[in-house]
Amino acid sequence: MYDQFLLFGDSLFQQSCNQDRGFAFAPALQDGQMILFGANDACLPGSELGQHVPLEVYKNNLRRIIRHPSIQTQSPRLILVTPPPVNEYACEESDAAKGIVGTRRTAEHTMAYADACQRVGQDLGVPVIDLWDWCIRIAKYEPGHPLPGSKRVKRNSYLDEVLSDGLHLSPAGYRTLLELTMRHIQRVWPDQSPDALAFVHPSWPVAPKAETQDAGEP
Repeated sequence: MYDQFLLFGDSLFQQSCNQDRGFAFAPALQDGQMILFGANDACLPGSELGQHVPLEVYKNNLRRIIRHPSIQTQSPRLILVTPPPVNEYACEESDAAKGIVGTRRTAEHTMAYADACQRVGQDLGVPVIDLWDWCIRIAKYEPGHPLPGSKRVKRNSYLDEVLSDGLHLSPAGYRTLLELTMRHIQRVWPDQSPDALAFVHPSWPVAPKAETQDAGEP
């Protein structure tokens, strides 16, 4: 056995393995555990699919995951990841295509879950990759104004680029998450930077060579 990343989360991590659309996050990673929940939990109360998790329950669930004996016994290096923003325009289009009526997610409601994830990380001393804040800043959020992704402002082209359906990350979104993850590793765990890691198996110049046979020999 050798050290590896474990991605623990919802459909955002599930879809990070899919290379059908191009770049995928999970195959690009090679000791740590990343925890990403909140995108589905942040559904509005009473929404049709029943995915809503109250904010305090969400925070307690993150604490229980981090403190769970099955986690702690491995002494892993943990990283929390905030849920990304949502694009209300694309979310409603995606829901409508599935026959789901009504608003299930808002930019402001998801922000509360991203903030809660940050607070849990600070309370427990677990580093946090603030994917929500990064995306919001690139989307040119101006404090005091409605959040990018909200239907109270015009549609945001950057969120259209990094979110495939208003909720899940696109290949561009996963590439952003990988870049933020690599920055975190290089800053906090430099021994886990790709250039600092030893090969699991010998590299080809020093690997054992099979005896070759002339093609003309029987």
